[in-house]
Amino acid sequence: MKKQDISNELTRKIESRLHAVQIMTHRSFKLSKASRSDIQEDGSKHHFVELDSFVMTVIAGAVDLIVHDKDENVILDKKKRLDNQSKFAALVYKHRACDATLDHMLKSYQLSVSDPKNELVHLYEIRDALSKNFSSENAAIAQLGITRDEWNDMGRMANSLTIQQGRHRGEAIRFLRSAEPVKLDETRKLAARWVENILIF
Repeated sequence: MKKQDISNELTRKIESRLHAVQIMTHRSFKLSKASRSDIQEDGSKHHFVELDSFVMTVIAGAVDLIVHDKDENVILDKKKRLDNQSKFAALVYKHRACDATLDHMLKSYQLSVSDPKNELVHLYEIRDALSKNFSSENAAIAQLGITRDEWNDMGRMANSLTIQQGRHRGEAIRFLRSAEPVKLDETRKLAARWVENILIF
């Protein structure tokens, strides 16, 4: 395998893992251009920069953590969460390159995190992508097990005239307001779940 092919393959694997973590945590990520430093026996350093490939800036490790309540019920299992992220990342890596809808949805979710002023615009793109992929919203709802209430909730949030992050804020006559944090979080979780649904469809 050529060096560039190896680099591209590693980049796809890293991006898949980061997209999976982002869907599950709603945290932003950024890839930086790769560099390498070789330290020689005499203590001198040689620096190399690869202009066309990218890697994560930081990879943070964490210990497994399981938290129980007073009745020994598990209320936090970090190992299980990390296992879920790994499985999700494997699915993203497997399907993203050959599924334009999935790729579009992942990019829209990424933009919703990095561009919070237009968050609902980007989250709504995920709903639009599903409608287009299944030819209609009714088909998308039926095939992916989405409830009509969930589908409509996304629409109401994104299309509200008075919400700053929404699609139609330019038509608002009244004072714009920021979306309620609880409602915004619910909308994020809906979009994230729909991305997961199409992966296991």
